[in-house]
Amino acid sequence: MITYHPVVSPREFAASDKPSAVEIAAMAQALGVLGLSGTPFFVGIPFVISCTPSPKIRRMLGEVASAMSEGFPMLSQLHRHQDFLGKDFLEAVQEGERDESDETLASSLMQYARNKALPANYVSKQLGRSPGLQVFTESMARNLEGKPFFCEAMELSLAEAGQSFAATMQGFKKDLRRHQPIWLAAFKHRELFDPLYLPALKAGDISGGSRFPQIFKLLAKL
Repeated sequence: MITYHPVVSPREFAASDKPSAVEIAAMAQALGVLGLSGTPFFVGIPFVISCTPSPKIRRMLGEVASAMSEGFPMLSQLHRHQDFLGKDFLEAVQEGERDESDETLASSLMQYARNKALPANYVSKQLGRSPGLQVFTESMARNLEGKPFFCEAMELSLAEAGQSFAATMQGFKKDLRRHQPIWLAAFKHRELFDPLYLPALKAGDISGGSRFPQIFKLLAKL
């Protein structure tokens, strides 16, 4: 179960506790990836909290998530932390919320991360994503472009990822053959995946599979 971190008032942050520019850009990218995958922000934020190494970001997102669960808009809560997030980040969120679309907001957050020149695969490295999973993810992004079935693309991608990684995925493959939903099989074998995989795969299942090509492209960029 994903749990919120304790809520901390902005006034309880010390000046030296400000998140770094890279930490904020990484948070923006993670939120953007989940938003573009089709995951609602109020669902995605707890997963971002669970995989963010920065205690500063976790505490801040915990407060935002708690307020959103009570019906408050995300932008108003982020503005409470404007001294820590900075003008550029808040402008990106405000621009993205203009048409009240999660996809527009997610695109704005992704653009913010690109503008800040976030190092390649910074988030996946912070998550401890294995080299095998990274190769598999990048391969799935390519193989799904041809619109094969998910399992067909997976077999091709496992071959590219190597025998060692493929061996760890046998239980996951077996559950898919039993016609379990992809996200549920991934949750059962969640030790193989980083936390952002789970809500993204669920969004893919909810879409009937149509979002999977886009989802794996997004996951590969983390």
